[in-house]
Amino acid sequence: MLRVCVVIFWAVGCLHLSQADEEVTAEGVSVKIQGQSGGMTIGRTENPDQDKNAVKIKFDAIQERDSSGNTVGTSGSDKHSFNNFAQLSFEISSLQDTMYENLTTKRINFTASIADVSATLQVQTYIFTEAGNITVGGEITKVEKGTVKFNIILDGWTFCTASTCNKGGSGEVGAFVDLTISIKGKGTPSRKTGNNKRTDGEEYDLGGEASVALSRKIIKDNATPEDMPGNYPAFETQGNKQLFVFRFPKFDNRVVYDPTVYAGSADATSGAATIYSGFSLLLLVFVGVFCNM
Repeated sequence: MLRVCVVIFWAVGCLHLSQADEEVTAEGVSVKIQGQSGGMTIGRTENPDQDKNAVKIKFDAIQERDSSGNTVGTSGSDKHSFNNFAQLSFEISSLQDTMYENLTTKRINFTASIADVSATLQVQTYIFTEAGNITVGGEITKVEKGTVKFNIILDGWTFCTASTCNKGGSGEVGAFVDLTISIKGKGTPSRKTGNNKRTDGEEYDLGGEASVALSRKIIKDNATPEDMPGNYPAFETQGNKQLFVFRFPKFDNRVVYDPTVYAGSADATSGAATIYSGFSLLLLVFVGVFCNM
């Protein structure tokens, strides 16, 4: 009967784990990263999925556009526009102690290849372990212990040319890459103003005391930081999605952009935990009966 006991304990342990995901914790903030699709959940509970005030981040779409804003590279073998990241697998690094602009942090990276355009998408995620200011191109953002910053790096993207992208017999020329990210908190995002902001860029209240700071600055090809074109970053809703669109003008090798998330107060949900605990207890009782037979 020992064999039965071991199998049941193994089953209990596997109920809530995924080998592809990774969760890290520092300064009372937990970040859960999805190995498939690269989504993140940031919260104040040990399992951020159980925090009602958690911030959930999902890469929604990446689309190349021409100078008029039309989507290009949507057909053929040389695709340059993708409407979801569901099939994209990310490699996740181990957590490391490092510095960010003289502030101590813990960093974890996750990286995926976008084969169609010979590019890589890397997200460098930092959890700050001390408070201070960070600066990009003269734009200052305050960070606190537990603030989460993620640098989005798009490397090696090959833009459409009239000879490589064609639609309806006409060549297409790429001028921008639009990256759309869903950033969802407890409430509908609302733009902060005046002294309520912790950044010279944009900051949105996400509800539950959480917020996200969005820089207007991008860095192309390791050059001087510059503003995004037009009115970007932009916020829009599509059904129940709360989307932020970031526009990157044409670059030669790489572009870097870095949002900052302030986790809200913890508001643990009991539903999932109760179901799991109750089921686990039932199994343990079941195990106990069989082990004593």
